[in-house]
Amino acid sequence: MMNDDDLDQAFDRLRQQPSKAPPYLAQRVLANLPEREPLDRLWQWFSASLWRVAAGTALPLLLGFAVGISNAVQSEDSWAEAEALVFADGLVEYEYDEI
Repeated sequence: MMNDDDLDQAFDRLRQQPSKAPPYLAQRVLANLPEREPLDRLWQWFSASLWRVAAGTALPLLLGFAVGISNAVQSEDSWAEAEALVFADGLVEYEYDEI
């Protein structure tokens, strides 16, 4: 029969030994988990870290800037063409006179 000191020593030895689960155990546990919906997985991905939320909200803004810069008008003649397209109805109504 073990006394208290022997039991304490046995527990100390157990604490010092790193315990590792068998490799198949993680697969079995993950296989038993219910499958999550794609929107739930997306929400968890965004909510896992603040930088992901910031990146998710900044991406459309950066995309808008990129598209805007790529379609930027380069010369004054282009501005005149753009204004003509915008005010085409008004120009037709006033027969191309000054507005």
